[in-house]
Amino acid sequence: MTDEILGDDTEAAARLIGYGFRPKHTPARDDSYQALIRRYQEDPDFACLVKRCAAGMGLQVVGVSARSGMVHAALPGSVFETKMDQFARQVRMREHRETERVLYGIIHLAIAALAFPRREDLGDDGYVGRVAASEVTQYVRSVCDLLSERATAADEEEDPPADAPELDRAWRVYLKRPEVAPTRTGRSGPAATRTIATRALTIPGRGATTSPWRT
Repeated sequence: MTDEILGDDTEAAARLIGYGFRPKHTPARDDSYQALIRRYQEDPDFACLVKRCAAGMGLQVVGVSARSGMVHAALPGSVFETKMDQFARQVRMREHRETERVLYGIIHLAIAALAFPRREDLGDDGYVGRVAASEVTQYVRSVCDLLSERATAADEEEDPPADAPELDRAWRVYLKRPEVAPTRTGRSGPAATRTIATRALTIPGRGATTSPWRT
């Protein structure tokens, strides 16, 4: 293989990786994108080159398909890895920052569970999980209600110690938030759980460049 051919292949691999940073850009709308995906699927050497290039950038190729396109995620320690502090700035967490982190963590877990209900879906490149913010909030609230019932049946203390409010259990924190809190403009307020779920679904991290689920 000549240096020129190697250079062309590397450039093509980089272009395919680059598409992964554009979650709204689908292969169906771009012939060049489709061609790169076909090459990835049909040429093992090219697929290996793409994975090696991605790894060198601190990314792991999660899947490549004609439907979902290139999906990659940041490896631990990667410059593309999104820390909770960075995510907090993206979603404009301000007051009660620690509480907001807990709520976003719960909702992200719920999104993953609902988007991939079966283990085999995780390994299916053609599978696209679909979940709505309302579905996420209702699911989490039903789980929290169940935990509340169990706590009541077990006569557990309902409130955290007055001198240690941070010990409040996560499900109690969630149940204290309304699902929808309409504002004067008719939009749901930032403290509502549905607003948090909507942001979690629509704000991509720097590393997990395309969410496997769709709203």
